[in-house]
Amino acid sequence: MRSLSLIQTEIKWPNDVLVNGKKICGVLAEAFWEGGELSAVVLGIGINIAANGIPETKNMAVPATSVESEMDISVDRIELLRKIVKEILDLRFIYFRMLLGVIHIQSVRMMQHFH
Repeated sequence: MRSLSLIQTEIKWPNDVLVNGKKICGVLAEAFWEGGELSAVVLGIGINIAANGIPETKNMAVPATSVESEMDISVDRIELLRKIVKEILDLRFIYFRMLLGVIHIQSVRMMQHFH
């Protein structure tokens, strides 16, 4: 959300996203393995969007907030989803390119070793 220029966020380990010390989002990831190989990761993201959907915070360890409360505007959920999916895909592409760079460097080093 920070990179989308929406609001300033911070991570509270292990899976909460906070704004001004209040939980605005939660992220869960589940890995699927085939033997010793990672075959897939399913990512779940829950974002508090509407101000009226926030429960009372007196019984919560970390109070909650919403995107609409923090931005003081009504949020187009489809547009927010589009921005988040684009950001995830962009990051995936960046990490893939980084991985290719590491593989290339290792290949060059191996070739130098044999020459």
